[in-house]
Amino acid sequence: MTKLECENKDELKAQCNHCKSIFSAKSSSGTSYLRRHLNSYLKKK
Repeated sequence: MTKLECENKDELKAQCNHCKSIFSAKSSSGTSYLRRHLNSYLKKK
């Protein structure tokens, strides 16, 4: 995942390095879904 800079400083996004999908990366959202996305992507390969 790559951290993306947003115009709104209160917003934080991350982009998957493999499929280029963009996700919300707020600390309040947690990171479990980011990890699940990576695992599901790796299983497909």
